[in-house]
Amino acid sequence: MRSPAASIVRSGRCVVLGGDRRALDELRAGRRLAKLFDRAEPRLLEIREPRHEVLAEAARRARAVEVVVREPASGR
Repeated sequence: MRSPAASIVRSGRCVVLGGDRRALDELRAGRRLAKLFDRAEPRLLEIREPRHEVLAEAARRARAVEVVVREPASGR
């Protein structure tokens, strides 16, 4: 039986982490989830508590895209 983490890594989906930074650091130190952490986005979502509405909002933020608009360099 495949683990959910292995399925996510094989599917090519990105991974967005959230929650307790120290707990994530401890998990990252282990080898079992190394492939999952390798795919993780650099940002970390703040999750106050694991209630459904909070987790649903975290999932929405994980799918959000940041758009940066810059003026063209002068002289072009």
